[in-house]
Order: sequence, then C-alpha cells, then structure tokens
Amino acid sequence: MKDIAVVYATKYGHTKQYAEWLKEETGADIFAAASFTSTKALEYKAVVFAGGVYGDKILIMDWLKKNLGQVNVNKMIVAAVSWYCNDSEEAKARLITENYPEQFKNVVPLIVINSGIDKKKTSVMDKAQLLAAQTSINKHDVRTADDINALAIIKGYSDSTSKDNLKSRSHTEYNRSAEKVCTESGGGNKRGTQRTAEACCRGKAYTDSSRSAQACRRNADTCTDSCADGCSEARAA
Repeated sequence: MKDIAVVYATKYGHTKQYAEWLKEETGADIFAAASFTSTKALEYKAVVFAGGVYGDKILIMDWLKKNLGQVNVNKMIVAAVSWYCNDSEEAKARLITENYPEQFKNVVPLIVINSGIDKKKTSVMDKAQLLAAQTSINKHDVRTADDINALAIIKGYSDSTSKDNLKSRSHTEYNRSAEKVCTESGGGNKRGTQRTAEACCRGKAYTDSSRSAQACRRNADTCTDSCADGCSEARAA
C-alpha cells in the first residue's frame, strides 16, 4: 500500500500549486479530481483532498459527495484553499457547516490554506462576485482579519499563495495526518516505508504532542538519516 495521495480540484491553479508543493515536501502522489477514483483511494494509507473555496463552497466536496460511502473518512484530510479566509476556528466552523456531510463532522480534519486571485484568468461571473464581496465588506462596522486580507487581494495588493503556508498554518493538522499514516504502518509492521517514517518525523512532529511522540517511537526503526535526530529524541521522550 502506498503512503499519501493528494487529490485536488482547482479553478485557477492555486490548489494545484499547493498539491505540487506537497509532492515536493512529502513525496505524495498527486491527482486531479477528475482522474481519481474511489478504487484508487484504496491504494493509499491517507488521502488529502484539496479544493479552492468560492462562496464558502470547497470545490473538492463535489467529488467527495459523489463518492460518499466509498472512501474511508478515517484516512482523509480536507484542505480548503481560500483567498478570503484564514485558518481561524471561526472560518473552519463556517466552511464545515457549509460543506461537510454528517459523516465528516468531528472525523475529517479541515485545513484552511491562504491563496490569492489571478485577475488575468478570473471569469466575468467571479469578477462580479468579487465586487459583491468588496461591497459587502465595506458595509461592515468592524473589519476582521479575514475582511482586511480579502480586500487587499481583491484590490490586487496581496497574494498569500506561498509554500510557507504548508509549514505554518497547516503544520499541526498535517502532523496529525502524518501521525495517522505512521500509526497505520506501525505496530505490527516495523518495516514501514521510508516516506512514511519521514512524514512521521518531519517538522519534529514528535514534539507537538505525546501521541505524536508515541507514533514516532513506534516507527523509529523505519526512520532514515534525514530524521534520525528526531527519532533519537522521540525514543527518549
């Protein structure tokens, strides 16, 4: 069984860019949603489903809802790539309410990753929605951090798409997902795979919580030189 797949649904390319960066960082296989099947998902220990956000709707949810009941909710994570909201609990709660079926709630982790807008590619309909969003924000008595970020991007002053977002805002949730992969391949299977061990130890995941430390210890024998120091500390933790 392979380690991690990243399945993406994108409109203007930002989500695809994040999928490619995840491939660089983790060695994951990446697929456009249109070419991925529920049968293919069975070949992986964990699957990250990533999609752009438009009007609070996560694009990848169309694929997930069509395949509801055919994918293992305990082996997935959803990444919402959004130009107008951050990874605050409020933003996540809103996206979960608008997108998650009951089977996903309190089970499937959600990561919110900031992106931007390519105005050269934006459709007429999306431009109209941007104008509507700007008008709505301008009516707010108090502007939130999301409001300020959204206005900056709409006006062309900012694009938050960055590889660093994968190391910061999504760090904790990604480590939880990596821990899940490590746990699945650990225990009775000490051989594991090189990339699974690295995913467990990458970013010193073992320091984030006692559970992560335990997961890394269980896979210590599979760790490679690239994370040997981390596993040494994890053994002693």
